[in-house]
Amino acid sequence: MRSAGIGFPGEEPESMAATLRQAARVKHRCPGSGSEVYPFRAIPGTGDYEHALALGWTAPGTFHEWGKCFEWKWHADHTPLPAAIHETWRRCTQTAAHYDRHVREGPRVLRDALAKIAGWRLRRNEYSLPVEQKLFDGYVRLSGQGTPGSG
Repeated sequence: MRSAGIGFPGEEPESMAATLRQAARVKHRCPGSGSEVYPFRAIPGTGDYEHALALGWTAPGTFHEWGKCFEWKWHADHTPLPAAIHETWRRCTQTAAHYDRHVREGPRVLRDALAKIAGWRLRRNEYSLPVEQKLFDGYVRLSGQGTPGSG
């Protein structure tokens, strides 16, 4: 599994959840693997776009909205993801970043601890309390590095 998509027109939430679980299993077994999950994006001129419109999907209305739509990691405004699936997808993506040690702030012992917690969460498909993200956010704030995600 290199990458997968969720939120295809007509796809049921259980199917999306199963894809997220499989991606988490692959990520846990193969740290650093590209087991990314991308929300469906209807691209004008494709059959998927026409199918999505026929099923009631509403295309972005402005150039700015289209731009946000294709920032796949952080903007899922125009994807047909149910709220619970969107939240699981967001937390799974954050957890995978800690597990793969893409987070560079902080001493190695902290990054290793965050990766270990993230691995536990991926293995169990448990994202209800994002401990590693909260610890990371707290470290960044206390160390004066700014708010995570800013500038």
